[in-house]
This record gives sequence, C-alpha cells and structure tokens, in this order.
Amino acid sequence: MKLLETKTFQALGARLIPHEACEKEHKYNTEPYWDCFIRKTGMTWIHTTGTCRMGFGPDDVNAVTDSKLRYTVVI
Repeated sequence: MKLLETKTFQALGARLIPHEACEKEHKYNTEPYWDCFIRKTGMTWIHTTGTCRMGFGPDDVNAVTDSKLRYTVVI
C-alpha cells in the first residue's frame, strides 16, 4: 500500500483493484480482507526453470546439461 503512495507509482497511475469477492466477505483493509485478497490473487507469473533434462554426469546420454547446468551434448 505504501508503494502506491510513492511519486513513481503515482506517476504511473498505479492503483490497487479491490477484489469483489473479498469485499463482499470482509471489511476493506482488514487482516481478513488481505488474507482473502492474497489467497485469491496470488499466482506464479514466471516459470523460472528450463525444460531440458539435467543429468548427473557425462554418461547420461539423454541429458542436455549436467548438475551444474554445463552443456553436455556432444555433436
């Protein structure tokens, strides 16, 4: 909430969009409201891992990298 009050966020026009379901169940800006808000809006936006197989050593022919993410494919 304090971030929204900064000059930078105000210049961007940033604002909090209240959660309709949480407003129906709880008084705005109370602990139960924020608990509801976080539970209903929290999500992962970025999947931070790769999709290639990580192996345990150079003998793992199906692996693209070793356990230290070093390139292991020999062409």
